[in-house]
Amino acid sequence: MNKEEAINYCYLHKNEYLSDLYAYGENGERQFECLIAILEDGTIEPKELKKYGMDY
Repeated sequence: MNKEEAINYCYLHKNEYLSDLYAYGENGERQFECLIAILEDGTIEPKELKKYGMDY
């Protein structure tokens, strides 16, 4: 998966990701924005999404 595909994948599963984080009392929207930002700037690779909770 390349960076663009990974970002599309994240947006496809955004609602599930937000629900999971809100269930744990986290600010899901802020976490999601940060995840997209670190993907876009290359801080993480698409293969690392699972480590950040994006594994749907």
